[in-house]
Amino acid sequence: MLIRDAVYDDDVAIEKIVMSNWDKDIAYSAVLEFDEMFKSGSKWPPHYYVAEVDGQVVGCGGLKSAWLMTNTYELIWVNVHKDFKGRGIGKALTERRLKHIRDLDGRLVLLMTKSPFFFKPFGFYVNNVFDGYALMSLHLGKVEISGKDQYMPT
Repeated sequence: MLIRDAVYDDDVAIEKIVMSNWDKDIAYSAVLEFDEMFKSGSKWPPHYYVAEVDGQVVGCGGLKSAWLMTNTYELIWVNVHKDFKGRGIGKALTERRLKHIRDLDGRLVLLMTKSPFFFKPFGFYVNNVFDGYALMSLHLGKVEISGKDQYMPT
């Protein structure tokens, strides 16, 4: 398995991966968010990784700077194609994203999930549940307002 930075041409594979777990509308939303990495012109675009097995993209996961506080990030869209689940791909994608956040001096990580037990071994805990989705957080250090622009290089 290879975890690598996503490239623009991964959008079709990402749509298929999300579609294998969700539906067409959610897959379309995932691709729109993925495209923001390349097209948005945002100062803080999302960053996506993909997992490859034998040259095939079988998983994806993103992160982005949260507007909530300085050094706060969100994990977004961890998805593994249904035919490749149970092989540690989601875990590897999550570990890589958390390393990226730590490298950026991230101090707080947030996410929403229907699978809170997947994230508990990484140190996340449930803050609340909304409509079946758990709001989870991982505290890596003191969250501060630095007064400088927050930037997440890709």
